Amino acid sequence: MFVAGAFSVRGFSSLYSSPFYIYVPHGGVQFFSHIIAALALPLGIGIFMGSAPAMRLSSIFLWCEVILGIVCIPIFCFMLPSRAFGFVLNSGCDLIISISLLVLLFRSHSTTFTHEQAASDENSSPNH
Repeated sequence: MFVAGAFSVRGFSSLYSSPFYIYVPHGGVQFFSHIIAALALPLGIGIFMGSAPAMRLSSIFLWCEVILGIVCIPIFCFMLPSRAFGFVLNSGCDLIISISLLVLLFRSHSTTFTHEQAASDENSSPNH
């Protein structure tokens, strides 16, 4: 449930802020990246509705974000060292969020978590 909400908020935030980058000089890359990030909104809604394809697509989406973040941060720092600090600060936070959501997504579907949740539900039932 938390992953679905986090995905939806990230997607809506990207969708909401993307028109700003249409009017910014050299904002084409940011606009495109915000439109791609806005795909998290329907994925978050799909996770909330319990859709298995949305779960798979969300994990693929997060893996792509993590891999691209790990690759792009050093390249950007090498190419534009004067802007590296701000980019690392923003992208590093996004990378940490993506890794955290990926861990939570996998953890929520692991058999250990499912068995622990079933056991806690069984212990808290009014019949006991």
